[in-house]
Amino acid sequence: MPETRWPLARIAIGCAFLQSGLIVGCWVPKIPEFAERMGVGERGLGLFIFFFGIGSLTTMPLAGRWIVRSGARVPLLIALWLSLLVLPVLTLAPGPVVGGISIFLSGAVIGLVEVSMNSAAAETERHMGRPIMSACHGFWSLGGFFGAASGGWLIAYYGLWGQTAVATLAALLLTVVASLWRESDPSHRFDAENGKRGTNWPLAALPYLIAGLALIAYVTEGALLDWSALFLREERAVPVALSGYAFGFFSAAMALMRFVGDPLRRRFSLWWLLGGGAVVGCAGLFLFGMATSLPLILVGAVLVGIGLSNMVPVLFVLSSSIPGVPAATGIAITSTIGFSGILLAPSVIGLIASWTSLGAVMVSLSALLLIFLAVLPLVRSRVAPGN
Repeated sequence: MPETRWPLARIAIGCAFLQSGLIVGCWVPKIPEFAERMGVGERGLGLFIFFFGIGSLTTMPLAGRWIVRSGARVPLLIALWLSLLVLPVLTLAPGPVVGGISIFLSGAVIGLVEVSMNSAAAETERHMGRPIMSACHGFWSLGGFFGAASGGWLIAYYGLWGQTAVATLAALLLTVVASLWRESDPSHRFDAENGKRGTNWPLAALPYLIAGLALIAYVTEGALLDWSALFLREERAVPVALSGYAFGFFSAAMALMRFVGDPLRRRFSLWWLLGGGAVVGCAGLFLFGMATSLPLILVGAVLVGIGLSNMVPVLFVLSSSIPGVPAATGIAITSTIGFSGILLAPSVIGLIASWTSLGAVMVSLSALLLIFLAVLPLVRSRVAPGN
């Protein structure tokens, strides 16, 4: 691809992340109504979220193999256009059976989006020779912020279908721009030189250690994504129009820090970003679960967003540059194992919360980030110098 076209490629992949974040963010304020329509409580909602996770985990490994063999463009475009159906389908689902099928298929589409857009971003970053991964994830968080912050208000004043129509139209416009993304060299597909061997997951420990750290980060993010709105409404008596604010503030803080994450990667050690983020995120989770007033809850959400902001982008960069492992394969491993946290752990949270409370669960999750700090030196010791 000519050098002059790379700014367009960067804009296009940024729009892909923005579109994905917008759809997920718009789903957050729909969750309480979805649970009511399905006729389930916290435990039943956790089961539906589990189906969503199974759908994603089904497509993520397949997406990695597909990208290694044929490049990221076609999987990315198919995933983005299919994702436009997610919000309408979930809004239409009339009961538990159709709802379960719909949420499984929605998860499958989101799984394909996750792997393909991160693979495309990794290729774009390598071709440009400068960090862009944090900013790409910043666009995802920005989309999540706008989707969550506006979603509750749109539902309250214009109804479910009004919110769905506005969100889907915005996502459609972003998809059109994202469709302009191209591989750096169409004749030399992404990781195609690794051949069929590149489609197999390696036996080396490093990819799975990196994925384990991503798992912890995603578990924390998934807790706020799927349960923050219900936590505010049910345990803190916050009105529905404000129920998406916790995830919205979390996403806004995460987005802002991710947009400065690439310069921070150039200036400071990436290990400093990972370790410092774990400490800040741990404090934020504790405050989020313990606070009883909305302002303090939002402060906690902001701290969690700051702490987690550059964890996942940095871990994706590490997973895409492991010697002897194709970038798409490393990303697929990190996505599959890590993203399972944002998809499967919330179902466990729902079960535990039905016995205790969501606030208690949020406080207990802060211990996971202490485990992150304990494992980080082991990962660092296995990463080659300069990798």
